[in-house]
Amino acid sequence: MGRLTCLATPHLADLLIRDALIVTPDGVTPGGVLVRDGRIARLVPPEALRDGSLPPTWSVLHARGRYVLPGLVDSHVHIGGGGPGHEDWRRAGRAAAAGGVTTVIDMPDTVPPPLDPPGVAARAELVRGESLVDFRFHLGVRPDRVDLLADVVPAAAVSVTAFPAAGGPDATRDAEVFAASARAGLRLLLHVEDDPAVRCGAPPSSRTDVRDRRHGDADAVGRIVELVRRHGTAVHVVHVATAGEAGLLAAAAGQGLPVTFEVTPHHLSFTEADAGRLGPRARPCRAVRSERDRERLWDAVWRGEAATIGGGDAPDVPGERRAPADAPHGPPGVRELLPAVYAGMRARRPAAGPGELLRLIARLCADNPARLFGLAGRKGRIAPGMDADLVVFDTEERWTSGSAEAYGRCGPTARDGRTVGGRPVLTLRRGQVIWDAGMEAFGPPDGVFPPAERPADLAVRRPGGHPPFSRSPSRISPYISPGLPDLQRERS
Repeated sequence: MGRLTCLATPHLADLLIRDALIVTPDGVTPGGVLVRDGRIARLVPPEALRDGSLPPTWSVLHARGRYVLPGLVDSHVHIGGGGPGHEDWRRAGRAAAAGGVTTVIDMPDTVPPPLDPPGVAARAELVRGESLVDFRFHLGVRPDRVDLLADVVPAAAVSVTAFPAAGGPDATRDAEVFAASARAGLRLLLHVEDDPAVRCGAPPSSRTDVRDRRHGDADAVGRIVELVRRHGTAVHVVHVATAGEAGLLAAAAGQGLPVTFEVTPHHLSFTEADAGRLGPRARPCRAVRSERDRERLWDAVWRGEAATIGGGDAPDVPGERRAPADAPHGPPGVRELLPAVYAGMRARRPAAGPGELLRLIARLCADNPARLFGLAGRKGRIAPGMDADLVVFDTEERWTSGSAEAYGRCGPTARDGRTVGGRPVLTLRRGQVIWDAGMEAFGPPDGVFPPAERPADLAVRRPGGHPPFSRSPSRISPYISPGLPDLQRERS
């Protein structure tokens, strides 16, 4: 394919992307996207591009037959935690934009963590002017201050999480955290690390320990399901790693419980054998597991059981690497989310067309996270009225991955030296180009804290009220949907 051509004015007030293959929830359609004042004004059919009936625009971007996706929404990043080993917002935003991510939702393992609306406002003020992409936060919770959740409004947060690894409560055991989250109409994000030996920073374990971990993880999921059943809490389980967890969570969702889960590109790409060979570069906080586990997670993607794919980005800093056995966990995720998932899909479904695979990626990495976390009115889809968060993706471009392309603080990555097929070549956030691969250029760090609304499946509980969901198996989560028909076939 030829190079992108962008005829631009300084502010890109109006923009026409033409000659594109547009990835929408309804399918892939040729045509163009007209942008006005940072929003999508209309989708333009090919005949309108030919007959000259469009209004004049300040800028024209020729996609030359490439795919245009909605900007990805990565709902699982760890940025600017306050410690010396954490990523900073300026460089993390660049990594996100280069990976086609236009909105991130940051975890609250920060110093200090945002525990209430004033804490969220203070953190947003710290990030403003530093982030290239738009940003929101998951709220943190302390076991002795669950009362703070009662005052949370969607403008501040629609989700809450606790971190056992950071000394917080083990929320998989804390009934009051479940109850308070349900009363406040907040989605509860959970990490299923159960035993202290398998939490972040633990060195690699023996095979006996791995078997023990499996039992601990299954026990944690069982407790989660029981507490959801008891309190009606909407729960999203992050970085699911094993076949057992995926099966239990999918079964719970199939029973009508408000349970969703996330998988990450790390667990879809690597196994424990890779971790042994590559060391910390292939060791996310939640350990990668066996090949059987990895393929079960892929099945969850194809079947529509997994609701989201999140980057799980928590890269460490090269100067702080220690001995391989106790080096910090934290491969980059946000930069590699789109290329890694697309490459994995192509490897497993070579007969599927690129458009079919990108539709599934758009659902799992843009539409679903936007709907889960209150951004569905602005983010996650290409449709009139939505923010013009767009990614031009070249399925044919082959490039060699390396730490220089991570754009963050991390050093070598597990994919260094690999030839990757498919790359985001242009990323727009609210109509403004923030990443141009051809020029290796970024836009200004003027990401915003966008407003959110309470997702439709969440409801504020009143004292004495009933759980806000039906236990009828006929009511399935709106975020669980069958995979694309020709992608559901079983692995041969």
